[in-house]
Amino acid sequence: MLLGVSRSRIYYESNPRPKTANPIAHHERNIARLTQEHVDKILAQLDANPQSSVDDVFYNAYNHGVYVASLSSFYRIARKHNRLLKHRNCTRTKRRSKRGNNQPPHVVATAPAQVLCWDITFLPGPFVNENYACHTIIDLYSRAVIGTLVTHREDARGVSKLFDDILTRYPTVQTVHSDNGAAMRSNALKRVFAKHDVDASFSRPATSNDNPQMESLFHTMKGFAYYPKAFADIDAATQWVARFTRHYNNRPHSGINGYTPQSVLDGTWKQYETNRINAARAALEAGLITAMPKTPTGLPKEVTIIRTTTKTRPQSPTLTVA
Repeated sequence: MLLGVSRSRIYYESNPRPKTANPIAHHERNIARLTQEHVDKILAQLDANPQSSVDDVFYNAYNHGVYVASLSSFYRIARKHNRLLKHRNCTRTKRRSKRGNNQPPHVVATAPAQVLCWDITFLPGPFVNENYACHTIIDLYSRAVIGTLVTHREDARGVSKLFDDILTRYPTVQTVHSDNGAAMRSNALKRVFAKHDVDASFSRPATSNDNPQMESLFHTMKGFAYYPKAFADIDAATQWVARFTRHYNNRPHSGINGYTPQSVLDGTWKQYETNRINAARAALEAGLITAMPKTPTGLPKEVTIIRTTTKTRPQSPTLTVA
């Protein structure tokens, strides 16, 4: 910059780019655009699923071999035609002073049935101050709900029996993560974990972010369109939770590249991957797209409780030679 001219300008002036002999004007170029027929198909899919997000609609069609346009095109058309779902959370977060060890838990799952997470949420009953405790267990990697128990109050013995059955069906489980509630630290649960040789991981006190997958699940559950204001009795609550579990396990999940939690848990997601590839190739041959989509078709390498950094990730112990 000694001469007041940038280095890039001097370079391009001394090395000009070769000119195109017969350039094509931009308005004459063959740019692939969605036709009105394709736009109508996308709007029809969005209108047919009024309670589903744009991601859910796109991945559900993609998993079943239907590819009309890219995910970004779905969002662009949804924004233009007011088809977006807007979820707002107006709850205020309370700031609390944290005491003791602030080291976040570090739990990693590289496949289904390695790490389980669980928590308890309360469902409204027919009368004031009457609630039902919904014990929910999910698989961390696939996000699939693999066990629920609805009781009148927190039931450590009941959830211990539920864990005994789940750990028998999934013997590869290594760790169970939860918060620091009384039911989570009960002796009955400790005996079950010791029986199956499973480690227990706990969140930091007053830190809900240490169990985000469970918080996200409960947010989805209570933000569901058909979530009732109150349940008539405990049987009605149990039946509703069972229906919601089937719905949740069979809807696309953004954390696992749009596959359904149940398909990742049982391994049938590979058929969906094949359907995606075939749908993209068919769309390419039909001229709907000019290149194969960049939407990932595989699964994540690992899933953690929280996003760790070099500062929060536990350091490997240093070996000392005496």
